[in-house]
Amino acid sequence: MSLADTLFIQFLYPIPGVALQSQCPNGWTRRENSCYLFVIHVANDWTESEFFCQLLHSNLVEIETSEENAFVQKEAIRHSFENRDSHGFWIGGTDAINEGEWTWVTSGSNFTYSNWAPRFPDDYRGNEDCAELHRDSHFLWNDEKCDHRMSFICELALRETYSTIIGK
Repeated sequence: MSLADTLFIQFLYPIPGVALQSQCPNGWTRRENSCYLFVIHVANDWTESEFFCQLLHSNLVEIETSEENAFVQKEAIRHSFENRDSHGFWIGGTDAINEGEWTWVTSGSNFTYSNWAPRFPDDYRGNEDCAELHRDSHFLWNDEKCDHRMSFICELALRETYSTIIGK
């Protein structure tokens, strides 16, 4: 039996003393099968924000349902009091590839849900290609210039991973 076969069998039939773990890292907030990090003390542009999230094995948040949006919006309001200078929070949406066609940077899928502020997105001066939760619009969505610097939200998908349990 090859090493790959052995590892596959161990994945299907875990060995004794091994447990499934799916916890958020310290400082992240859990909702269902995702962890969220509201980065408020670092003001990055949109691309830097995505890169920062990737360094943490995550991506800018993809908000896919009204329930997820309500959670993220509530948390954004709570965290906004910690950094009153921030314009809002970057999220993972962009229309930089095809103007007016909003996609999520991580999955590449088109928006199936959105919560734009009234009259947005507006592509003001033809130069707003990145999505944010806009503070002045009560954290409804807005399109903004991607080089604007602000807080951002990382999302980490929880995965069931095996770890060894030591002791009883």
